[in-house]
Amino acid sequence: KVVILRSAVSMRLDSREPWSWDLGRGELQSMHYDNVYATERELLKGLVDAYPVLLDSGTEFMDANVVAAIRRYVDGGGTFVALHNTGRHGTLEPDAWPISQLTGFNVVGRGKHGRITFRGNDQDLFTTWGGRQFEGEGLALDWMGSDSARDAGLGLAAGADGTSVLATWDDNTVAVGCRRIGKGRVIVLGSTFWRHGKDSAGVWKSAGDLKLGFVERLLTDLGVQRDAMAGSATVWARKFVTKNGLQDWLLAFNNNDEDVTTNVSIRSDSAPDEVIDLLARQPVPFEAGPDGWITIKGVVFAGQSIKAYGLKKHGFADALTVWWGEKRKYWQRHVGHEVDLENVGFPDSNPQVLSFDAWAFA
Repeated sequence: KVVILRSAVSMRLDSREPWSWDLGRGELQSMHYDNVYATERELLKGLVDAYPVLLDSGTEFMDANVVAAIRRYVDGGGTFVALHNTGRHGTLEPDAWPISQLTGFNVVGRGKHGRITFRGNDQDLFTTWGGRQFEGEGLALDWMGSDSARDAGLGLAAGADGTSVLATWDDNTVAVGCRRIGKGRVIVLGSTFWRHGKDSAGVWKSAGDLKLGFVERLLTDLGVQRDAMAGSATVWARKFVTKNGLQDWLLAFNNNDEDVTTNVSIRSDSAPDEVIDLLARQPVPFEAGPDGWITIKGVVFAGQSIKAYGLKKHGFADALTVWWGEKRKYWQRHVGHEVDLENVGFPDSNPQVLSFDAWAFA
């Protein structure tokens, strides 16, 4: 999964950037990628460390402790994707660009315009994009019609070891760069070329295919896989697993006022015994592909409607291993005084009552 860093500090300081650069407000959903959110608090506690990709959403204000936490995350093997507005200010130092200590690229120009060109690289990123050119300025219209991508491009220059250039502006300043740190890497997007979106009633919708191609290429190169799919961008699909582990659930939502007919799919580790429409409470036909995808074809979605499907894969007894796994995840064996279970004494009045000081997990 992808973690989106949604800065509570930047929003408290009245920054509008997180509202305009958060891809979790409809855009990742239309591309059928799952995401979770984290603020500075979760980042500093290391709760994002298990996730492979941390995608910024416009953390305009960033202090040294946050930069250090991201560096620790990257050093451990994560990938952090910084935008043109990431880490521009410290909370007490405007335009200090503290993020440069992490990305390894210094800001040498602002308000960049013109075309960008992707270069060949050895980073396993955009390897098929060498020589491709794009207009360097994208589009990000908020609900008031303000374009936060206008005049936002940065010209960058490498200033640290481990940096690689992925794309350049016409004047050869860096538009997209990468830096290896430990087991992970930082990707910095100084150009807004990839963004073509508009806030429509609180949901960001794409105005072109470039963003889909860029984000999909980026996440694919970073090893992020989809767990659910739909044949339409207006239908958002997501995979869930029931608490007892007996079923995978596919939830799909038509984020459109008009009816849509499309296929929906879910990735499963094994073919199910049956697929059940959880709303109609009846089995539905499905196709199981050799690649693990289970597909339900020709699903009719009314406007703003939800469909839910359950993949029945196991019998009731199989829930025991899931139940025990959950217990082991949240409960730990007692370390300390060992109780002699063979010689535990019970009160004569009630042999089923165990004195409190003699009680312990075995």
